Amino acid sequence: MLALIVIVLFGLGFAYFSTLNTLTVHVNLFGTLLIVPLYGLVLGSILLGVVVSWILSLFDWAASAWTLRSRESKIKESEEDILGLRKRVYDLELENTRLRGERNPKEAIVIEEKPERKHISLADRIRHSLYS
Repeated sequence: MLALIVIVLFGLGFAYFSTLNTLTVHVNLFGTLLIVPLYGLVLGSILLGVVVSWILSLFDWAASAWTLRSRESKIKESEEDILGLRKRVYDLELENTRLRGERNPKEAIVIEEKPERKHISLADRIRHSLYS
């Protein structure tokens, strides 16, 4: 709705401008002499500017779409990798649980402790040799 209002206001402004500027202008276009009213020249310039800017924006849009598509494909690949890794973690957790379940809980786990080695001094050695 706002666009329609802007277009109508622009049209009214241009209509007022064209009634005030009815002079004819000689335009040499590629060797051809054209006689056009001043408001026609202004309108043609505006339309040419809009068309050129639209074409340039199409190139920008295409570049943005290309970049977006490549990023979306990278995101999709990453999501597939994440899904594969989650599945692998799940499988490893299942295997870990299965391996824990195979061990008999009645079996005692024996952890051998190494005797602590004391540093035996020379006086202790002599005392030991005298009393043995």
